[in-house]
Amino acid sequence: MQSRNQRKSLTDMPLEVMEKIIVDFGKISAVKAFRMKSVCRFFNEVGKTDEVYKHMELDRLRFRGWSDQKHAVVNKCIEMRNPNILFRNGLMKLFFLESEHERKTMLEETSALGHLDSTFVLGTMLMAEGRHRKQEALDMLNNAYCRAKGLCGSGYEVESLWKWFGVVSPSRGLGIDQGFRFQASRLDTWGLRAKLGFILR
Repeated sequence: MQSRNQRKSLTDMPLEVMEKIIVDFGKISAVKAFRMKSVCRFFNEVGKTDEVYKHMELDRLRFRGWSDQKHAVVNKCIEMRNPNILFRNGLMKLFFLESEHERKTMLEETSALGHLDSTFVLGTMLMAEGRHRKQEALDMLNNAYCRAKGLCGSGYEVESLWKWFGVVSPSRGLGIDQGFRFQASRLDTWGLRAKLGFILR
């Protein structure tokens, strides 16, 4: 049995471990992560608040409509290049047909950060650009599919998957206005409909 002096305390843990705990906790509940920092001096000293903003998801927070507080949090998340928020902004510009270059740049950035939903949407957009982007799109979708499922699917499987979604026919070179038509049922398949909630409310 260890004596009291031999027992390890919370402060004996490496700072980087404590920081990771706070950041990972913030992904689940940003409110509780900030509360943990406010009630514990040790957590407050080691915790990087900016890292919480970088990974948090707004649908886990409780805001009343589009408040000043929510606007401030969103702006801070954008400043920290939070992929979840950048993805939503990219989708908003996509659905409201705003700047094509800007919306595509946002999706490319979040996809590069490992955001799977961005990769799926970006891959579909590339597929809708025509035959010359088909292989690039299939490779992108296949890689995202493998990462999401932990499987190594073939390009044929991914192409069949997108045909089933009915978003765009991979075998035809369709323009974005002709072939890129999301339906509510397809958004439910991705789980994107819920993620668009704070934009559409």
